Amino acid sequence: MNKYFNGIHLWEMGYQFANSIGIHAPALNMHLAFVSVCALYFVFESFHNREKVKLKIFYFITFLLSFFFVLFVNTRMALINALIGFCLVFFFEIRSKLNLKKIVLTAIAIVVLLAGILFLFVQKDPYMKEKYSTVSFAYMDKVGKLDEIDHPEIKVFNSLVTRVSIWKSAWELSVKNLPFGVGASDGKPELNKYYAETNQKFLAKYEFPTHNQFLDFLLKFGILGPLVVILYIFYDRVFGL
Repeated sequence: MNKYFNGIHLWEMGYQFANSIGIHAPALNMHLAFVSVCALYFVFESFHNREKVKLKIFYFITFLLSFFFVLFVNTRMALINALIGFCLVFFFEIRSKLNLKKIVLTAIAIVVLLAGILFLFVQKDPYMKEKYSTVSFAYMDKVGKLDEIDHPEIKVFNSLVTRVSIWKSAWELSVKNLPFGVGASDGKPELNKYYAETNQKFLAKYEFPTHNQFLDFLLKFGILGPLVVILYIFYDRVFGL
């Protein structure tokens, strides 16, 4: 927190915060994103159910704090998922319980609130603008060729090009091992071996996992892997439960 308020080491702030409590930053932030989406849902419900003012304030403060920590840990997928979750909660809550005029007014209020939080946060963390623009999309012409970048561990460790290079390798290895995959326990070891075989020293050195559940299951279990993930996600819809 002290680093944040003093603008020190902003590029590593969220990861150091996560490490201090013994959890990987993206994993922590996915939990925080889920909490913030749930908190927004309870904010809506507190008004629909005409809860006491103290309870409404509690839910609202919980929502603000949880969203702040999503920004504080600052991982891309968690922030995107949180914003998508806000939209879904807003859409389903408002569609079923308020009229069109209230929909428009509430939408404006939520957008202004989130925009205000983002604006204030970026004022204290100017690195966020850099991360979501130049850092995230730098060196996209080097997909699968990260070793051609000078000091990739400094310049592209958290960039999109690294993730796409990992996904490209995972896809190529998965295709080679269709239809049944490499096995449940051999996914990461085989992927690391493939990095080495394809002379991707940077990826091999840091032993990056797939960072994608669908690709991970495709690599481990072949064709059935992604189908199982999809079935797990949409189980209730598929069986009408």
